[in-house]
Amino acid sequence: MPTQSKWQSLPTEAINPVSLAVDKAPVSDIIDMVVNEDRKVIAAVQKEKERIAHGIEIITQSLRKGGRIIFVLLEIVRRGKRIAPQKEALVHLVGFALIITFAVVVTYFDVLRVLRGESLFR
Repeated sequence: MPTQSKWQSLPTEAINPVSLAVDKAPVSDIIDMVVNEDRKVIAAVQKEKERIAHGIEIITQSLRKGGRIIFVLLEIVRRGKRIAPQKEALVHLVGFALIITFAVVVTYFDVLRVLRGESLFR
């Protein structure tokens, strides 16, 4: 019996019927499933690329206009001493690296669960 998701009304969060038996499928079928689903992602991104680009431009403009709230708060605590741009860049790089590392670790453990024959939905 498939588990119902409270987010199922959102197309990105709905339970995918194609992958319901992924935990029981042979590895070659899982790879085919992933490749076929990835093709759908590429098509969806291609369809929405103008809106995505617009969103990225809005975020970029906000950041260029001083969207650095955490650093401003730190500067207030430090009584107006500015934080060097190189240090800000390093903080951003470390944060990005941590996010990517987290994503890789989660993916690794999900793949291990599938290879062991365990369900991803527990």
